[in-house]
Amino acid sequence: MRRNTHLIVHPDGTLEKKLLGADPEKGWQLQLLVKGGCWKASVLQEGAFTMKQQPGFVGRVRRGAAVTRRFRCIFVGLRCANPTFYEAVQSQPPR
Repeated sequence: MRRNTHLIVHPDGTLEKKLLGADPEKGWQLQLLVKGGCWKASVLQEGAFTMKQQPGFVGRVRRGAAVTRRFRCIFVGLRCANPTFYEAVQSQPPR
């Protein structure tokens, strides 16, 4: 049975790890709710897949550059897997 690992970064920089899968007896969750202001990253096992649904944001929407700057402050040395994305958002002013 497969499971996916989800990492949640809280506004204070705390990192939380959650396991999603179809076996609650192993402590796996069937669904995950991430509070506003947090970031989530997923790590899939080889051969696994996931379906994601993201609701619309309520309130202020941040542009990529502001988000990237904030994330890089929390994780010093973070590098974007796609350098062209970082170059594109770096030139955008925060809203």
